[in-house]
Amino acid sequence: MSSVEVLDIASEKYDKKAFSISEYVKQHFGMFSGNTVKAKLSFDESLVSVVLDYFGSDIIMIDSGNGKFTVSVDVTDSNVFLGWMFQFGKLAEILEPVSLRKSMKGLVKTMGDIYK
Repeated sequence: MSSVEVLDIASEKYDKKAFSISEYVKQHFGMFSGNTVKAKLSFDESLVSVVLDYFGSDIIMIDSGNGKFTVSVDVTDSNVFLGWMFQFGKLAEILEPVSLRKSMKGLVKTMGDIYK
C-alpha cells in the first residue's frame, strides 16, 4: 500500500466478539468484497478435498448421485469467486442463486468474446 493516510471518519462498527476471521476469509475470495450470498454449489467427488480445504470440515456435503455432491455456503459475488469456480471446468457448477449463475454466465461470455 502507498499513500496511506489517517482520516477523521469513524470506522464501520462490528461486534468484535462475534466476528470470525476464518468465516470472513471463506466468504471473501482473495479478500475481494462484494455482496455475500448463500450459494448452492455442485462438485465432482474428485474435488472433496479441495472443497473441504477451502470451506472447512464443518460444511455439510450432500451426495447428489452420479459422482457429485452439493454444498450450501456463503460466498461473495465477485469475479475472484467466479474464477475459483471456473478453474474446475465442468467438475463444478453454481446451482443457486440465479443471480450468481447469471454472474458466471456473464463472465464466461465476456471471456469467450475476448478469445474468439
